[in-house]
Amino acid sequence: MFFAKFRKPLIDSHFVVKEDLIMKLSDIEKTKVLLVNAPAGYGKSSFVSYWLDRQNQPYSWISIEKKDDHFRVFLEYFVKSLDQNVPGLFKKVEEIFQSTNLPQLEVICQELLNHLEINSYRFNLILDDFHLIKNKDIHELISCFIKYKPDNIRLVLISRELPELNLSEFFLKGELVQITQKDLGFNIENINSLLKKNELTGWSNSEVEKLHILSEGWILGINLILKGKKSNSENQNLKYFLDSNLDFFNENFLTEQLKGIDARLLEFLLVCSIPEQFDFELANKIGKEILNLTETETNLFFSELKQFNLFFIGLDGESNLVKIHHLFKNYFYNKLRKQFEKEKVRKVYQVICEWYIDNNAVEDSIHYALEGELYEYAARLIIQNRFFEINENRLWKLDSWVKALPEGLRISRPELILSQLPTLIEEFKIQEVVYSINLCERLLEGQEGTELFAELAIYKSFLSTWIFTDPQKALKEFEIAKKIYLKNDVFLARYCFYRSVSLFFLGKKEEAIRELEEEILKCSWNMKGQLQKIRIYLELLDAKFLEAKSLAFEKNQTFGKSEGPYQKGWTNYTLGNILLQIGDVEKSIQFFSELLENKWQILQRLVVDTFSGLAISYSLKGDNQIAQKYLDDLKVYLSENDLNHFFHFHESTEARICLYNRENSVLNWSENFNAPIHLGEFHFLIESPFLTCQRVKICLGSQNQVLDGIKNLNVLKTELSKFNINYHELDILLLLAIGYSKIGEPNESENFIKLALEEVRISNQMRAFFELRKELVQVKDFFTKSEFGNEIFSKINSFKLNQTQETLAYSINHTHSISKKAGIIFSITEREMEIINAAAKGLRNKEIAELLNVSPETVKSHLKNIFKKLGTNNRTELLNFVHESSLNN
Repeated sequence: MFFAKFRKPLIDSHFVVKEDLIMKLSDIEKTKVLLVNAPAGYGKSSFVSYWLDRQNQPYSWISIEKKDDHFRVFLEYFVKSLDQNVPGLFKKVEEIFQSTNLPQLEVICQELLNHLEINSYRFNLILDDFHLIKNKDIHELISCFIKYKPDNIRLVLISRELPELNLSEFFLKGELVQITQKDLGFNIENINSLLKKNELTGWSNSEVEKLHILSEGWILGINLILKGKKSNSENQNLKYFLDSNLDFFNENFLTEQLKGIDARLLEFLLVCSIPEQFDFELANKIGKEILNLTETETNLFFSELKQFNLFFIGLDGESNLVKIHHLFKNYFYNKLRKQFEKEKVRKVYQVICEWYIDNNAVEDSIHYALEGELYEYAARLIIQNRFFEINENRLWKLDSWVKALPEGLRISRPELILSQLPTLIEEFKIQEVVYSINLCERLLEGQEGTELFAELAIYKSFLSTWIFTDPQKALKEFEIAKKIYLKNDVFLARYCFYRSVSLFFLGKKEEAIRELEEEILKCSWNMKGQLQKIRIYLELLDAKFLEAKSLAFEKNQTFGKSEGPYQKGWTNYTLGNILLQIGDVEKSIQFFSELLENKWQILQRLVVDTFSGLAISYSLKGDNQIAQKYLDDLKVYLSENDLNHFFHFHESTEARICLYNRENSVLNWSENFNAPIHLGEFHFLIESPFLTCQRVKICLGSQNQVLDGIKNLNVLKTELSKFNINYHELDILLLLAIGYSKIGEPNESENFIKLALEEVRISNQMRAFFELRKELVQVKDFFTKSEFGNEIFSKINSFKLNQTQETLAYSINHTHSISKKAGIIFSITEREMEIINAAAKGLRNKEIAELLNVSPETVKSHLKNIFKKLGTNNRTELLNFVHESSLNN
């Protein structure tokens, strides 16, 4: 029944057409928004449905329910609805819903609009019952969509209340048309048409006029009165209302109206008030198991209520799919709660859940189980389906289901705890991971040898490998995990990842590579790319950067087009990291920047390191302004995503950049830093707060601070060497050489320079030399004692010269900034320069068009010419060119 959410209501034979209102909407071609707002019972949805049919208007329709007031849920329905008129849209942006951490609203909206702009097909997007949406993020999404959506899409909002959206500017521009209670309400002519359609005769003009005055045109109220006997002289309900001036639709009035309904029919109506929508099959199951109705009786009741044409709203003529009018739904549901015992209400929910399971709608079944407080039943369904959700990478949905269960139940079932562990690991919430694993371990005591115990072993191996760096313990856990790791791809990837790293830590790199290659031969195509990623990771640990680079580019070429968003993000991070280490700063920036455009696609921990990598890269380039921008962006990212446990990485990166610029104030930070060595920071992460602290002490500190830095570095070097971790080895060797030189121990200093030169022959790493180039001047003599040392020092000086020239280039007038591109620059017209400047500020095509008072098509045409002149293919390449050439002054 899922499809009914995207179907508009059927129009029945008693529908009264308001021709004046149809005329009002005859000329709304340029309208961006059609707002239909009125209280319940004014026929808003029916009117819009009729108007779409009358105008033969293509549409995408979403019938909003209370449970949709959740950003992820709404977003998924929103895109699926659009997909009906923009085929393939959902598949293109599906990674947004799958990601553990959603991107910022602006990014989501931008992603949607980029794909929608390609489509020129005109259609209406209807959001029915939008008043049920209270979520501020959803309001912000829709506001952004309205402002920037393509002109071929008209948004129709149907709501009981004025939406909490900024619509005034569209109203003032004549881009919004509003239909209100006054427009929709029945006049005397409409009431007479309704009487005729219902074959109700004998009504005097005065009675019709009085009904109109008292009802104030409220359509549903009028229908309630007329749903009595066929003649007004016999209709006591009408006289009761007209004589008593009773308010429409209060409980007493509706109770009065229902007196004539058979008691069993009323019971049937009450039990059907639970599901959001239902067909005869579901109604029959509820009737049989709750009310002991025969199929014939259910069919009779179902048909009678449909013919009554008041409480039921038809959603699909073929399958008899209906829902109860929202105005009555709460009344019936509350009456059900009062009239039925609690256990009987729970039984209704149970029947509904079972029906959905029989129809392969597990998600709906879990929803009703949670709503009906059938928590044990919900827990069983979650446990049965958790591997499917994990394999589909819908960790957020699995996590939300588990969180909806009572805490006592959550922490009593190991399967439920295990269901939340992937999300906790993705978010790097280590304390919660440790707590959950310990809790699960206690629950599984005595169950050694079971699959659950094997699954727990995989997550325990994460702690042993990443957090505690205990490879021997991890290998024991892998033996236990063998029972489960082939159960799905997620477990296989984790098992291979943690096991390979543990073998590496034990000095068994070749064995780890051999095992990986064996698994690669056996596994699926998608898994091959994931396992190749682990192979690259091992080379990073070993500081074999050229080998890692070769493998990473090979992986990108082989699997790049078929990679999912997570894998693509990881590839961008890896390439950016490798290229930064070997000194190719420009290319590293390119890959890091691409990752940040879709930063929700990868672990938050790696996103944090990417911000650090970009800040360090621009600092090395001498562009401190942009370096500071990425530091500021990192701070915002940490705040918006509640990542307080990562704030010390922001402080550390900031200290590192201040150090590069010789700012002594950073010494205060190093003195206050007191975190212990955490080996997980040294696997392959660019920023390590502990190492940065020692870097500051060695380079800027007093004699005592330098001594303290040397002591700490020697301890760190010893710890890392125990596990063969070489990623930061060159940094440590160079810092020790500088430190020993400062305290007057030249022999030790020369020794470490020799070791550093040996290391660089293996690793091809140059970033550490470039970053410490100012301090390395004092040990220059130790470099010049060998030909290779001379070569390295020449590269350091060359990098310094390049940075000086680049800094000078930025200060020159933009038309002379880069001589070999001067001819291209002069060929740019004044209008094209205006568009380039606007694009560089982040404005979209429609915004640029509004700014320059031209059409969006004109902007597109100019951009095509600009791309051609500058030899670029898209906006990203254009902005890189602008930055490089200083076109944007």
